[in-house]
Amino acid sequence: MRKLILMTLFAFIVLVGCSNDEAYNNAIQKGLDYVATEEYSKAESAFELALDEKKDDEKATVLLKQTIYYQEVIKAMEEGEYDLAKEKANAVIELDGGSAALVKKSEDAIASIKEFENKLTEVTKDYKNA
Repeated sequence: MRKLILMTLFAFIVLVGCSNDEAYNNAIQKGLDYVATEEYSKAESAFELALDEKKDDEKATVLLKQTIYYQEVIKAMEEGEYDLAKEKANAVIELDGGSAALVKKSEDAIASIKEFENKLTEVTKDYKNA
């Protein structure tokens, strides 16, 4: 009888552990799907859920930070705070083990800001010469 109880308890622990991994994996995948569809607040929630399943998980932590930083890039660009946008985009890029899509989007944001700054410099120079 005691052996049966121990075997049942062991099986339960194994099943709970598998369920935890499945929930974690689903949350990570959902978050990456949301990044792909540019639904960043939903991605943030999904990565937080993954961290609820696996506390201190490095991958989920990096993905969450990247997502938060990239949302700050978007907001800073909308508000014309280009130095802050570049700073946050660089923060996304510097994090290892995260989303390649967010890294690419951050690199594109930096390139767009530099292009805008170059055009602004050119227009300002033309204005002064006119």
